Amino acid sequence: IEGTKFKIKSFEFKSFVNENNVKRDISELTVENSESSDSVILVVEKIANSPDSFAVFHYLIDGSEFKVKLGKSFKLPPAGTEFNVVDITTEKAVIQDAQTGEKHDIPKMEIISQAPAAPEA
Repeated sequence: IEGTKFKIKSFEFKSFVNENNVKRDISELTVENSESSDSVILVVEKIANSPDSFAVFHYLIDGSEFKVKLGKSFKLPPAGTEFNVVDITTEKAVIQDAQTGEKHDIPKMEIISQAPAAPEA
């Protein structure tokens, strides 16, 4: 794919007829990252998680911010608990405790910018 690190690996035409007897295109395009060899399957009109997806976490205890790639792990101080990032969507990240296997949804944090105060008359 020109201008990107992805190349087309395969295409498969697929369709099905839904409950309203309407034929729907669910074709799949498989692309591969030429740098990492990771593949992702793109389905018509569906959002897909790229292996290049990452979440930005804001650690409220110390105010730090860090990025973690999908499928990678990170540790939180002070105990050093290790978590794996198992899913990322536009609304949340799902992390899994590496020791217990317990999953936690981390909602998207809305950052509200402070508008300047109105001048006094």
